[in-house]
Amino acid sequence: MEDVRVDEDELAKEVESFSIISDDDEEKIYQGVNNNDSGAEISMEARQAQWVNLLGVRNKPDQLIDWDHLYNLNDQAELRKQCQKVVEKVQSNGGNKERKTKVTVPALESMMTLWCKKRKIQSASKVHWTDLMTVLIEMDFDNPTLFNIFYAITTKYIPRDIDESGKTYDLFRLIMQYHDPEICSHLDSLKITPHSYTSSWFNSLFSRDLDVKLCLQLWDIYFERGDPFLVFFISLCLVQSARDQILQMKDKNAIVSFLRDIPKNMSVEDITDLIDVCKVSMSLTPLSVQEDFHCMLFGANMVEDFYELPLQTLLCLPISVQELYKRSVDGGAYGVMMPYNYFVIDTRSQKEFSSGSIPGSYNLSGRLLVDAPEKFTNAMTTLMRFKKESCPTDHICFFGSGLEEDDSYMVMVISSFLHKNVNHISYVDGGYKALHSVLKETNNLNKLSNHFDGNACLHCNGQKAEAKASFTWSVMERMNQRRSGLKDAAKNISEYFPKLDIFGRESAQHAKSNERNQKRYRNVQSVFTLEDSDESDNDATFELDASNANERLKWSDIIKKPEITHNFEGLEILPDKSVTPCFIALSRTHMHVFHEVSEDKSFIKTSARHSLGTVMRVSSKKQHPEYLTFQFGYELPTGEAHINRIQKFVVSKSGELATACKNNIFALRPNLFE
Repeated sequence: MEDVRVDEDELAKEVESFSIISDDDEEKIYQGVNNNDSGAEISMEARQAQWVNLLGVRNKPDQLIDWDHLYNLNDQAELRKQCQKVVEKVQSNGGNKERKTKVTVPALESMMTLWCKKRKIQSASKVHWTDLMTVLIEMDFDNPTLFNIFYAITTKYIPRDIDESGKTYDLFRLIMQYHDPEICSHLDSLKITPHSYTSSWFNSLFSRDLDVKLCLQLWDIYFERGDPFLVFFISLCLVQSARDQILQMKDKNAIVSFLRDIPKNMSVEDITDLIDVCKVSMSLTPLSVQEDFHCMLFGANMVEDFYELPLQTLLCLPISVQELYKRSVDGGAYGVMMPYNYFVIDTRSQKEFSSGSIPGSYNLSGRLLVDAPEKFTNAMTTLMRFKKESCPTDHICFFGSGLEEDDSYMVMVISSFLHKNVNHISYVDGGYKALHSVLKETNNLNKLSNHFDGNACLHCNGQKAEAKASFTWSVMERMNQRRSGLKDAAKNISEYFPKLDIFGRESAQHAKSNERNQKRYRNVQSVFTLEDSDESDNDATFELDASNANERLKWSDIIKKPEITHNFEGLEILPDKSVTPCFIALSRTHMHVFHEVSEDKSFIKTSARHSLGTVMRVSSKKQHPEYLTFQFGYELPTGEAHINRIQKFVVSKSGELATACKNNIFALRPNLFE
């Protein structure tokens, strides 16, 4: 990479004008950001700048101007009363009833009416927004920023499906059962549903249960981590913190009341400890849970096809075939040392197991539980003794056939383990059928153990072709089908919107400056293209993000973090046309850029952190395909893209970087073209 040289002719001006972030703003943004997990208090001004940056609303347009101004929700009068109560509550905080705020009742009603319309909500009284907004008003944002902040939090961090029978609580119960089946079983036996004690935690992000000061400190850490699933693990840790008391209690109402009050007794020191425990729980949870359930629970609008997915019927937590493949079949595919491995128990018959199985898995035929219960018990006891002695930290993962009739036996086996309160139990969604399909498509069937003769494999020889696939258990497979359907729908309409080709190297064409006589179609979402162009890039004068001068990070530690999905090394072309080594790490939601520490090049420091939602365009060059230009910004109300940041990189694996960005964006917004 040291020999790469960039032609200065290709570094001409990229855009004619864009907003420049001032040095003062950058200092505010980074003040106190990097050590938020310590719970250290920061100034209100620094917190404002930090949140604006972390929530991706910097330079967002004033959405309160461009809307119909029709106050016609089904319960508009009730919404007006709620707004009045919120403003009065903020004004009376601290005992000063004459306190003035920037938000008036009419302004707040306008914000909430617009928010409901953007979220397609007709009855505002059914939405739990008052506690969240009360805390945000205390931050003293101006009205446009307050609305953008509120919208960002409610779409990125508040789950959509939080009604009493919502899938949010179904997933939380599965996560709790995975980590602590005993407490889960105790609550189930008393018919205590997660909704009865966690509803305010999920729908207000703890703003209803914590005082303002504690809530702000928790949110500082929350937004810095940028993981919407953190609320699940905070809730889990709160329940586990009082597990001994709960297990001794028998009264349903007393337990519910006790659980609800746990956050109210927290202190500043507890916030730090809570987050530390959450990190451990998250690292011990299958990655596919966050990857595959994100589009179901988070975002602006619910994808209707996900409503029918039967999470409430699942016996334990599902993991995707892709995760099993990376961990157990293609060892080391994650590229980092994982905190645990899977102890795979294959519940198929001995004949099926012998014709193809996961390397290192153990066969425990589910049919034995019915045909020979005593033999099954002995085999199960022996297997668990072996696990305890040889690999006690491994998580148990059950692997069935993926066919409805056969997997009914797997369900009974899983149930027998759960009755013994064995923790960290999951099953492979889709089973052997799904894994066989993935391996066959990628020509990797040779990675299966004992798969020497295709004629002996029931899936290779077609004997299982007519068998009915498991409907109840193939949850993630069905979610993948929904996402595939959305992508296919996007392809069908792409001919009407040629600019909406996602990273379409073959079809996308770069418009010359004299041909740009049209605006983007109004209200079409911002999308991202990777174009092959022989035109010169244009320089843009901008300031680099001010990284923490004292920050010292190790690249080897960064890429080991479970939230990092891809990592790349290369060079960054700076505005003065100088070149510096850079390190790029992608998570599901962000793109992180690091530079070497000048005093000690064995360490790196943060140079930039971009939300993937701000990627407006990625372009490359025919003559230099390894040269990538990223444009970041947002979409104006007119439908035009406003670029406020440009970064240029030379990366040997530029194609992989572009593809990884595309896939992560699709995972965040599968309904990009709706």
